[in-house]
Amino acid sequence: MRWINSLGFRIWLAINVLIIITIISLSSINMLLENERIKETIQNQGVTVSNTLSSLVGVSMLRGEYSHIHPITQSLVKNPDIQYIVVRDRYGTIIDEKGYPEDVEDTLLIESAKIEYAAQELGVAEVGLRKDTLKKEQQQLLLHSIAVALLVSFLSIILSWLISRWMLKPIKRLTQATNLVSKGELDIVVPEDGLLETQELSISFNKMAETVKSYQQILEYEVEMATKNLSEKVTTLEILSNISKTVIRKDTTRQEVVRDILIEVYAYSKPEYLSIVLRDNSDKSMLKLYSFNDTKEIITKDIHIEDSLVKQVLETMEPAIHNNIHEHKEFLNGEEQTVVKKGIKSTAVFPLVANKGVIGTINIGSSETDFYNDSHISKLSILANQIAMSIDRVLMYESLHQAAYHDYVTGLPNYRFFKNKLNTAIEKAELKQVNKMLAVIFIDMDRFKLINDTLGHDFGDALLIEVGQLIRNTLDSSACVARLGGDEFTVLLKDIAHEEEVKHVAMELLEKLAKPICVDGYDIHVSASVGISLYPQDGRDAKTLIKKADRAMYRVKELGKNNFSLYAPLKDDTLLSPYIVEQDLRKAIENDEFRVYYQPKINILNGSIAGLEALIRWYHPKKGLIMPGDFIQIAEETGFIGQIGEFILRKVAEQLIHWEQISAPVIPVSVNLSPKQFMQTNLVKSVQEVLQSTGVAPELIELEITETMTMDIERTLETLASLKELGVKISMDDFGSGYSSLNYLRHLPIDRLKIDRSFIQNITSNQNNAAIVSTIIHLAYNLNLIVTAEGVETEDEAKYLQRSLCDEVQGYYFSYPLPAEELIKQFTEIEERAKLWRLEQNIS
Repeated sequence: MRWINSLGFRIWLAINVLIIITIISLSSINMLLENERIKETIQNQGVTVSNTLSSLVGVSMLRGEYSHIHPITQSLVKNPDIQYIVVRDRYGTIIDEKGYPEDVEDTLLIESAKIEYAAQELGVAEVGLRKDTLKKEQQQLLLHSIAVALLVSFLSIILSWLISRWMLKPIKRLTQATNLVSKGELDIVVPEDGLLETQELSISFNKMAETVKSYQQILEYEVEMATKNLSEKVTTLEILSNISKTVIRKDTTRQEVVRDILIEVYAYSKPEYLSIVLRDNSDKSMLKLYSFNDTKEIITKDIHIEDSLVKQVLETMEPAIHNNIHEHKEFLNGEEQTVVKKGIKSTAVFPLVANKGVIGTINIGSSETDFYNDSHISKLSILANQIAMSIDRVLMYESLHQAAYHDYVTGLPNYRFFKNKLNTAIEKAELKQVNKMLAVIFIDMDRFKLINDTLGHDFGDALLIEVGQLIRNTLDSSACVARLGGDEFTVLLKDIAHEEEVKHVAMELLEKLAKPICVDGYDIHVSASVGISLYPQDGRDAKTLIKKADRAMYRVKELGKNNFSLYAPLKDDTLLSPYIVEQDLRKAIENDEFRVYYQPKINILNGSIAGLEALIRWYHPKKGLIMPGDFIQIAEETGFIGQIGEFILRKVAEQLIHWEQISAPVIPVSVNLSPKQFMQTNLVKSVQEVLQSTGVAPELIELEITETMTMDIERTLETLASLKELGVKISMDDFGSGYSSLNYLRHLPIDRLKIDRSFIQNITSNQNNAAIVSTIIHLAYNLNLIVTAEGVETEDEAKYLQRSLCDEVQGYYFSYPLPAEELIKQFTEIEERAKLWRLEQNIS
């Protein structure tokens, strides 16, 4: 039923309603007029008849000849339109009557005329006219009107339909055109014909369509450009993201990052020439150039900064754009000739700026002249900024990696790097399951501290650099050489088939180190102690292998230095080892296998040797040097500790007497008491017997106890009181590592507190350790006790303790534990070194 609401239908309906109303109105008027005309005609006819009758019968009426009237009326009544005729006299009496109806209502009209003659009114002639003729004519008129109305209506319908179609044809064309436009077909032109209004509408539509088409073309172009721009930005973001990701991967090197960046930039812009230049931090006059070869493999090249076009960019931090390099003389010589030979005509060099400095450049070239416009420059500048950030990150990572995994003096790998490398090698060896060994060589320079103290730290550092380089050059490229700290170096050897290979390497290292090393024009003679451990027999992890190589090195130190030794296992791997050690301990005392070593204690306030600590060493006839940590616990468990303790005490007393006899310096010596030895009931008696039998002065003997011995405070106080009565001194060893009560401490008859070595390590960088050491020193002063710091291995530790007013220090920095004979030989040297630490001298 949509057609009811259509404009065509409404126009057609309006026209036809108007026509029908007009037809009905005109027909009605026409019928009314025709009716009046017919009526008037009939009436005129009646008047004529009545007048005629009046004239005809007037004479007869006058004469009274009424019989003459009848024929006249008879003839007139024959007229079909006349219903009746009545003639009356002047008195109203009917003289003659013809056709008088019974029902006068059927009479349509009655006309009458006076009958006069000779100016006398003789009567009235009345004529009754029939209605049938009038009705018939009215019906004919009605039918004629309806027929005319229907015909006119039909014609009007057809005509109005044609008119509406004609009028609406342009509108329909516009409608169809509008639908096509709405579907995107803008190449539409409608005919500009029809009525004036539709012509104007068509003209407006065509203009509108042209405008829309123009706008759409503009919009499509802008959308296309925006899409292209967005696509380029997305691509750029992807490239920037990919460049950023190059530094996220673990253990990525600078060359790998630069390679990935070159690949991304090439994929992004497809340049005909592409390279990255980075500064060489080790040589400011050189640059490192990274580029692709013909097979798109990355190659590196060292170039002089003076011969490079990027020099200007490095100095100005501004891009250098050359859209016709043949116009620039810079491209006639130097590295730029390579660009020219490749057919490049336009170049763009962008600085890689990071941290307000230029770390390098990215260089791009095209074979077209005038290639690089503002758009290119803008995009490549953004790219250069991201590349700079990524390369700066990897350079920072390299710097941090270098600092974290390499020694800052020699540049060699440090302990952390070496340990990781060793663990990795162990993991690979476990996977391969081949019959090959790994070897860890621990190298410690002999008497390096003397060189460091006498010739200065700078000279010592230079010597370390030369030694590290010598070790590195002696070994093949597969070996890993590291500096652990101080004068200690380690070496990792892989794929060792026999122990002899390692021994050969160790001997070669000792021979090279025995030759003079030139440092600052001086020939320095050094030697080293070398310890060796092997995987898998000596351990299956890095920590164990390094520790055992270190033990083997110390055995060499104790045996006279300048040699090498393989680690000799004791109780590490079998359940029978404790039993074997126990059996060997039974023989050790009888066979005089124990040796007493002495380590000086230096007073860093007055610069003197304040005392010695006696340390036991076991020289097994087959296993070589055995350190205390490998047998003291077994000696305690088996009860041999008492005999060993008494042996040490007696040897110390005899040694003091011997030094006195040969006029050697005699200074107090401290002897460690183990917890089980301290708990023996005959301890006081045993000490008294040694003092009496050797004749040593009691004040030269100092007995060291540990905090764990003070748990039974009453017995401890009783034992210590008895020992003090003998005249010996008492010190508390490893203070701070146990659980002694400060309340009990003030009641203990002790003379000295010894700070445990675990608090001395990293004292200059660990605030907690520093706070604990300061507290112990302050506590000792308040209790009028001497305080000694153990395990001092560096100058910084010694200086920190001196600033903290610690009385004495003991450790490898001043001297290793030495046999009595070696101690006497080096005593003067150690004493001179101690004088350098006189507090007044250091202050001045």
